[in-house]
Amino acid sequence: MNEYKDYLVNKVPELLQKLKFDAEPGFGIMTAQHMIGHLIWVTKSLVKDYCPFPDQFNR
Repeated sequence: MNEYKDYLVNKVPELLQKLKFDAEPGFGIMTAQHMIGHLIWVTKSLVKDYCPFPDQFNR
């Protein structure tokens, strides 16, 4: 589990810093905005399975 936490805490922010708003989709139609929305949804879904979710993230 630590490797996943490390990836989420360290690698994901690094990758997001490189993401440009107007980046062309690498496949399909998933724009940068779609990708961020998907990442948020998946992260919230997974966190709920492992620990209580802080109220501030439900806004």
